[in-house]
Amino acid sequence: MGFKIHKVLGYGFHNIVDRDPRVDWDQYEYALETQISDFNTFLRLIEDDSDIEMRLYWRDGHKQNLSAYMSQFVSYQTETGLSNIMLFTHIGMPDWHRYNDSMDYYNSVLNNDYGMEPSFKYIPYGIYPYEHGKMTYIPNGQKVKSEAIRLFRDVKQSITMENGDIIDFSKEDLIDRFAPPTPLLVRYLAKFFGVRDEYLDTMQSGLYEYWS
Repeated sequence: MGFKIHKVLGYGFHNIVDRDPRVDWDQYEYALETQISDFNTFLRLIEDDSDIEMRLYWRDGHKQNLSAYMSQFVSYQTETGLSNIMLFTHIGMPDWHRYNDSMDYYNSVLNNDYGMEPSFKYIPYGIYPYEHGKMTYIPNGQKVKSEAIRLFRDVKQSITMENGDIIDFSKEDLIDRFAPPTPLLVRYLAKFFGVRDEYLDTMQSGLYEYWS
């Protein structure tokens, strides 16, 4: 069986270690074996009727293949991927995951010497249409409007956080200290896969390319 190329947009962690304490690994193993119907049952227990994303998900839910396994929405420990990446893609955004695309294949093999080299590219402010809102300053959990962070970064000035930390964009681009607002369904997906509540706001967005 040949290796096929994957390109995935999502939110997660790019510094995962073995048995990482941010994840309940028993729950993770359980979630890998479940189907979309199991995730829907989980969502029904915590449904937020006031959130437009949840309402749209239930409205369009009949389009989902309920027998499909949830493993397709998490990228971790793929065959020739990066061992430090755990990425959750949006269950309602099928265009966030491409698999075995010929143009992706030739773009990859023509642009590096090895052909099957995986990569992760950090996306600072989140993925459209979820780019706006309050970003989380990872060291202390403080929320800051993404528009403010963009401004300070663009004009290369410093911003002082509530705990006294100074983020000086004039000296270094420290945008990776912030996590973008995460789509509600991705938060619930990560929680379903065992990400502990206190780390849901620290997930960062990116584009992951790997082979399996």
